[in-house]
Amino acid sequence: MKRWLWAICAFLAITVAAAVFLAEGAIHPRRRHRQAASANAQQVTITAKDGTHLNAWWITPKQPNGSAVILCHGVGDSSYGALGFAPLFLNRGYAVLAPDSRGHGDSLGLVTYGVLESEDIKQWVSWIQSKGIQKVFDLG
Repeated sequence: MKRWLWAICAFLAITVAAAVFLAEGAIHPRRRHRQAASANAQQVTITAKDGTHLNAWWITPKQPNGSAVILCHGVGDSSYGALGFAPLFLNRGYAVLAPDSRGHGDSLGLVTYGVLESEDIKQWVSWIQSKGIQKVFDLG
């Protein structure tokens, strides 16, 4: 009877460990580095209203048109996944902001599936506008 108890405990431990490993991989995927031609990129950070530090990539084209696009990634992805769209906008003179949503990529905090993230985007728009850009678009 004790063998069955040990087998069940071992099975449960392995199942929980596998679930944790798979969940962590879904929320923090491996980084893919992308490069945009004719642009300057820098990592930037803002502090959300609840004190959470949020990170993004700010990429400016060599010849800006005065507008910017925020590239939002999906659940379980990061800004690196959204950066594939950056050349499309950079080649047309748009500055690009690719933020990591809270709990994703390099940003801290817990994922709230839109409850706090909408305020985070508003703060990113204000940050972009502080750079002198008034036209801000969103993709994602």
